[in-house]
Amino acid sequence: MVPGIDYDIFRNNLKKARYIQDLTAKDLSEMAGLRQQKMIADIEEGKGKPSLDEVFAICQVLNQPIDAMLKNEGKITIEYK
Repeated sequence: MVPGIDYDIFRNNLKKARYIQDLTAKDLSEMAGLRQQKMIADIEEGKGKPSLDEVFAICQVLNQPIDAMLKNEGKITIEYK
């Protein structure tokens, strides 16, 4: 658990960004190199609290600025390829 992170906001933004990019929780966990395959599912269900390194890895895979993922401002973006 990282002091200062509102995990409810991160969880909601994570769900939104993952949905936009059409990634399964398992795929995102693997792509981010998380220690458990079900880590993303646990975070989204409110059962897991990622470390700062894990938050950073998740944001990198989702191509989202870390500040956007940690704030409740609706600034989750999608980059079209």
